[in-house]
Amino acid sequence: MHTVKPANNTVATKPPAEHLHFLILTHLGIEKAIEKIQNYLGKYGKKIPVEIEVRNMEELSQVMKTGWVVRIMLDNFTVKKTREVVQIINEKYETESSGGINLDTIRGYAECGVDFVSV
Repeated sequence: MHTVKPANNTVATKPPAEHLHFLILTHLGIEKAIEKIQNYLGKYGKKIPVEIEVRNMEELSQVMKTGWVVRIMLDNFTVKKTREVVQIINEKYETESSGGINLDTIRGYAECGVDFVSV
């Protein structure tokens, strides 16, 4: 699984492998992160699973337009917002809640219908 976290400022990539894991971190924003991933996938002609972390509804909208993302990670979304996003995504992508979740709050996130929860 490949993860894009647009808030940071490092870019690291490797050529595709059977179980390639790489992390693209960029301060350029979600649009540039999506562009870099798309260019990378095109360059190597591979269809590899990509997970992109979003921090708000605008980023979610941009990621959903790609058509090639496998999993969307919802970073620091409230339970209420997570429930809303799960309905919007409507099982088109795997979903994962992360950020600020602990053993006291995990049940609320799980009950929203996300596929995965990171603690």
